[in-house]
This record gives sequence, C-alpha cells and structure tokens, in this order.
Amino acid sequence: MKNRILWIILGLISIFIAFGICWDDNESGKKKIHKIGEITLVELHGSEWEMGRDYGQMLKGTLISTLDIIKNYFIQQQQICYNALATHADVFFDRYPYPYQEFIHGMAEGSGINLDDCKILNAMETLPELLAEEPDQAACAFLAIPPSMTERNGTILGRNYDFPAPFDRIAKNLIITVLHAYDAMPSAIISMPGQIYCPSCINANGIFIELNNGMPSGGSTVTIDRESLLIQLLRVSQNSFDLEQVEQQLRAIESDYSLIINVANRQDVRSYEFSSVLGMKPFTPDFTTPFVSTNFYLNPAWKGVPEPTDEDTWLGVTRRNNLLSLVQSNTLHTVETVMNIMDRDIDHGGALWDFTIYQMIFDTSTFRLLLKVNMETQEWTEILLQDFF
Repeated sequence: MKNRILWIILGLISIFIAFGICWDDNESGKKKIHKIGEITLVELHGSEWEMGRDYGQMLKGTLISTLDIIKNYFIQQQQICYNALATHADVFFDRYPYPYQEFIHGMAEGSGINLDDCKILNAMETLPELLAEEPDQAACAFLAIPPSMTERNGTILGRNYDFPAPFDRIAKNLIITVLHAYDAMPSAIISMPGQIYCPSCINANGIFIELNNGMPSGGSTVTIDRESLLIQLLRVSQNSFDLEQVEQQLRAIESDYSLIINVANRQDVRSYEFSSVLGMKPFTPDFTTPFVSTNFYLNPAWKGVPEPTDEDTWLGVTRRNNLLSLVQSNTLHTVETVMNIMDRDIDHGGALWDFTIYQMIFDTSTFRLLLKVNMETQEWTEILLQDFF
C-alpha cells in the first residue's frame, strides 16, 4: 500500500514537471529577468501589485543604487531636504490611477524599500522642478521614416532621450519592463529604474508611443488636479489595438503639463501637442516624407504660442532640421542606416549632443529594438522585442 501511494505521488510530480508546473513563479515563467548587453529586461505577469512586487524583488539592488544617486544629487549637492523630495513625489503619486499606485506599493513590498523612497524613484524626472531655476536641457528628438523609404516597407523610428545630470548616470541602468497585465495589451516600457510610466513604450501590436517636452510652446504650468499624462500614456498603450484607438483616448485627455506625444505603427505616424492651459491639437504629418519632432509645436493652428528659436527650445530647431537633412530621399533605409543618422552629433550635422543620455531605434516591421546608453558605451544593443510579448 505504501509503495502504491509513493508511486502515485511520483506520478503526480512527473505530471507537474511535464506541464511546466512548479512552485517558484520565476521558474514557471511568470517573471523573468534578462541581461542583454548592458540592458536589463524584465517580464512581469499578473495584477499591478503582483507585477510591482516582482519588479521590486528582481531589481532591488538597481533601485537602491539609483536612489543613492538621486539623494546624493538633490540632498547633498542641491541642498534640498528629504521631506521636500518626498512631498513632491507624493503629489505626483496622487495623480496616478489606483491600479498603478498598487504597482508602486508592490514595488516597495518586493524590494524592501520604503514607500516614500519608491515614490521618489518614480517621480525622479519631476524633481528638478524643486530647483529655483527652470531645469535646462529637458529635451528630446523623435524621427519617423515612412514605409515608402524603408527596405522592409515598414516605419523605422529613432528617438533621443535628452536630460541633464544626474540622469546620465542613472541611465546606465536602463530597464525594459514588459507588462503582461490581466485583460490588457502586453506593453514594454523603456525607462530608468523605478519609473513606472511611459517615457517610451511599445505594445504587442507594434504601437510605439513617446513623449517630448513641449514647454517651449505650451508653457510650464503644471495642473496638479489632473491625472498625470505620463501614466495615462501607459494606459493608452495597454488599451490600444490600433492608432484609431490611441487617438480616441488621447482626444479625451486633459494634460497636466505641456508635452508632445508622438505615436506610430508600421504604416503611420501621428503627433499630439498638449498644453495644460491651451488644450491639445493633433498634428498629422504628410507621411510620404520623414517626420521629425523636437520640443516645439508644429500645428500651424496654434495661436499666440512663441515662435520657436534655438535659444528657447534647447537647440530644438537645429536638431530637427539636422535630422530631416540626414534622411536621404533616394535611400531605402534600414536599421543600420538609421544608426548612422542617430550617431551623428550636433557639431557634425546631427541631433546627438551632450544631454542625450540614451537613444533608441525601433523597426516596426521586425520588432527590432536597438538601445544605446550614451554615458556607458557607443555600441547599440539589439533586442528582438517580439520574443517577449
């Protein structure tokens, strides 16, 4: 009888192994962490709290080292007290919908880092608002090459992420976070450690969403009684099958501050110019030619916004013109030709400059994502993103 029971137990264990069932979530594929070159990629499944817990567990050391950089810069160098950082971060956290707040709570639980510190991590790029002067060089650039000009007949995208110190040091630990939330489109966030929103994101249907600072055109007013557009963009990514659904959701949003949102898929690109005080105007470019967006509005229907100059847009006029001039109309572009364009610095007719902390290229036809962290290396790291959706 005892032998029979033993054989039954061994048989059940064999069934569990055969079907990939095991007690450890990491082994079962519910959460995974990968190191691809210098880039860390984490795969998360479950509720927002569960994903946040797993994120905190897997990235605890990176989150702590990032927090040390933030505190050293703002508290030691800039003489801003910890309570001011925590209060500011809490205001940002309060403008998150409840499910994404749960992610931050889970991150605190999984990492053992206190909740205030996790909020500071998430709000890191808003902290320069605490400095007396307006932060400089919070700029970006976005390039979209139309399918008619690419070898594989799909849009190729380039993106420069420009931000001042200390974020160049933090960007050395760039994270791709692939969210498999319940009843949502799988979406990848490309961000610095602890940032749970959409600086740049790509969903499983190949929709790319990114943001540029739009304050030179839309003003610097922050409206703190509205949900943050930063987190709303992640929700849009997770709830969009095509660009029409993206547009429907973006048209219903009132932004908390001035941003330019650029979205694209394999065949099309669109831009949405948000201001917290002036509203939103979409800009649909003629996508038979390349499209470039930096830090000023392009829709001519805006009234009363400043005429863009390099002085007022962090060299945004020159950076935009340079990228447009580099995309040759007689070339069928590939990821490799776009790498050459993105590698060109501003002194040699490109858009790369001292404040570019990381760069990316995304080929919508193949889901090839290439990332380069500029302080760390001059090499591009390739990720076949489709493998993780």
